[in-house]
Amino acid sequence: MKQVYFEESFRGQTIRGMQYQPDDDRPHPCVMLLHGFTGNRIECGMMFVQLARTLAEAGYMTVTFDFRFSGESDGSFENMLVSEELADAEHIAKYLRNLDCVDGERFGVIGFSLGGFVSACLMSKIDFAKTLVMISATTYDNMKRKWNDGILRKAAGPLRLNPEFYPDLEKLKSIEWVACNPRPTRLIHGTADEAVPAEGNSDRYEKSMKDAGVPVERILIDGATHGWDEIEHREMLLKLVKEHIKATL
Repeated sequence: MKQVYFEESFRGQTIRGMQYQPDDDRPHPCVMLLHGFTGNRIECGMMFVQLARTLAEAGYMTVTFDFRFSGESDGSFENMLVSEELADAEHIAKYLRNLDCVDGERFGVIGFSLGGFVSACLMSKIDFAKTLVMISATTYDNMKRKWNDGILRKAAGPLRLNPEFYPDLEKLKSIEWVACNPRPTRLIHGTADEAVPAEGNSDRYEKSMKDAGVPVERILIDGATHGWDEIEHREMLLKLVKEHIKATL
């Protein structure tokens, strides 16, 4: 397995990311990872590094990147909008699919937290995703709950929020759009997730897909937190993601 840094220009700005490539040079199936709110391509506790290396060692070209206005990509977080993250995800998915080292007919998406929300919306934008994993995925209502609780109004910790953040987010119908372009989906959530409770979030995605006939499986991990902070929970997460990707891609 080797790691290759890459840059891609989009809307006059630079998106920066990392490709985790299997050792041989033949085209490989590709998996794209979407990070969460205020996160980056490393993610909490190096979650995305672990996931990407695990999948690359299993033979999958795995890609992490910083959305614009987050991490090392261009732009300041105070200008961040989720619709722009969705545009980034669509652009990078199409960019990756056309790489010589990628088998464009075998493409998957993994989204964590707000990245799970983005991945759900992305299903309405691309028709070539053959599989989807949503980890601790949030919804608009859960994000608005934080506004109502006074947690995320003008800032997220030391980071200012765009005044248009919530009006923009409300326009994105993740629970409806996740049922577009059916593909096998695994929802993974911890029962001790206080930031994005499993009930009221991943259960709503599950219902939407089941109602639309999309193959979906929801797995709850007892005691796991939003950041999958315990070693046993993190190892279980890696196992469940790898298992689903190998079965569907």
